[in-house]
Amino acid sequence: FARDRAADFAGRLLVEAGAKPEDWIAQGFRLAISRPPSEKEIAASLVFLEQQRERRAARDKSLSADQVRQESLADFCQALFSLNEFIYVD
Repeated sequence: FARDRAADFAGRLLVEAGAKPEDWIAQGFRLAISRPPSEKEIAASLVFLEQQRERRAARDKSLSADQVRQESLADFCQALFSLNEFIYVD
């Protein structure tokens, strides 16, 4: 269930936020936890997205670049869903 919702959220980010990873990150934070990411969070998120892209591309060579991007972004979205700020209300 969680993975399916992360994939849906990733699809939404790709449609709404455009083509730049920085924009996916900013929009993801705004929608998931109602605040913009810090500079440190942006930097860490960019590293995470790139690492996931490389891992997914290496793991399954049959995936297209678009599929790798979608799956990597879904990984990021699933990580957002795991943040305490997403799970708990202050």
